[in-house]
Amino acid sequence: MNPDKIDATREIKEAYKKAKSKGVEMSEPKKQPWGAIMSEFYDPDQNKYSLLENP
Repeated sequence: MNPDKIDATREIKEAYKKAKSKGVEMSEPKKQPWGAIMSEFYDPDQNKYSLLENP
């Protein structure tokens, strides 16, 4: 994983639901080995973004 941009949130599941409801293609939030929960998506120019919730 080598995203172009990373943003943090305290409520990743809510952010995921909101993005999906607006048509954003986004991976389902998944717990990472270090304990954070992460989801990824791309913008129209194919730049990768990650959304992260720290434990």
